[in-house]
Amino acid sequence: MTFGVAASTKTLPVLPGLRGPKETALPLERIVVMPDDAAHLADIKSVKSVAIIVNDVQKECADPAAKRGTSETRRIAREIASIIPEFAAAGAKVVVVVIDQKLDAKAGVKELYEVDYDPALHHLAVKNTNSAMRSGNFLSVLNELDVDAAIGMGFHARSCMSELATDFQRAGGKFFVASDLIGEGLDIFGQPAKPEIIQQRIDEMHKEGVKFVKGQEALAHLKKLKDSP
Repeated sequence: MTFGVAASTKTLPVLPGLRGPKETALPLERIVVMPDDAAHLADIKSVKSVAIIVNDVQKECADPAAKRGTSETRRIAREIASIIPEFAAAGAKVVVVVIDQKLDAKAGVKELYEVDYDPALHHLAVKNTNSAMRSGNFLSVLNELDVDAAIGMGFHARSCMSELATDFQRAGGKFFVASDLIGEGLDIFGQPAKPEIIQQRIDEMHKEGVKFVKGQEALAHLKKLKDSP
């Protein structure tokens, strides 16, 4: 399928965080209710039709030494880094999305955290908006890869990930969120988000048709497709 610019270019409002130390950051699955849509992985019929979207796994978003990172975002970044090679080995197309205000891909790659970008194995997209579907070269990368489904992982659940997933779904694609491989760091003021705000975003995504699955469930399905005659 061919993707076009997101139907709506309206950016979701920046929602307030909740005051508290970085140590209060917990896995999302402990503070919100994630849907279980594993059965819908059957909608992915070919490993060649799906892209693995590694979104915003950069120092600013995930490094505890940076303003928005926590020990939890670091854990998730490391888990993403460890599972990416398995998705690639299963035949999935891996797209690393980096954010840079000047759309400078080299600058964005330099800011990657835990995850390595390998031009021989991965595809690179750069953006300067929350949703990668609204700026940069992400759409051209998708269209070049000729995919109609995506499995997303990375940051942040209530902003960049939710807007990307919703835009992708509205454009006619099938977006799956790897629910155990997404995280929510601190807001721009260095404060953690309110759980009810994160829950609101998850519920909104689900109403739009976005599905939620475990990373290992998605990987197992793609491996099965690869091994099918």
